[in-house]
Amino acid sequence: MRPIVIAIAISLLSLSRAAAQWHVGLDLATVEFRGATRDSTSSPGATLRPDHATMLGVRVARWFGAWTASVRVSTGTPGVAAGGQAFTVTDRSTGRLIEIAPLAGRRVAAVGAEGVVRIEAGPAVDLWNINGEVRSRLAGLAAIAYEWHVAGRVMSTVRIESTLGSSVYNAAELPSQLERRPTWRYGMSLGLRYRL
Repeated sequence: MRPIVIAIAISLLSLSRAAAQWHVGLDLATVEFRGATRDSTSSPGATLRPDHATMLGVRVARWFGAWTASVRVSTGTPGVAAGGQAFTVTDRSTGRLIEIAPLAGRRVAAVGAEGVVRIEAGPAVDLWNINGEVRSRLAGLAAIAYEWHVAGRVMSTVRIESTLGSSVYNAAELPSQLERRPTWRYGMSLGLRYRL
């Protein structure tokens, strides 16, 4: 009886190790922002929002068969864009963003011999540094990614993702004609993953 219990325990341990794998990776993304403020006057046109940016992210993930759990930390400097009806002026010296996003994902389709399509979702904690003042905002994040095997333990990914959260601005700092609106971000990234 005892050898059977030991054999079952060893089998279960080896299966759990095979099913759960750690991955680390880097993401390079280009993102665009919309919303954040809206002109409330009778002739709308003025806006204040983060501008486009390049974001660099580091991700740690654990795979459980078709499911994944991951944490990504990314950073970039979108700047602050003030726009009118015919022009936009961007200040790139401020508006730095650090984002921490715990994500859950699931494989939804196989593509070819070694490619998969995966969807992910989770909260994103955005830490904005605007003119030396750090403010935190919570957003929801959703993404779809295509992943494929490159060589050995290396995989590559292409992701399209979007976030929606509260305005990055405080009401007291805005001119009277601007009102706060949700901040929407969308973008695309390329990434590399290494299986440990």
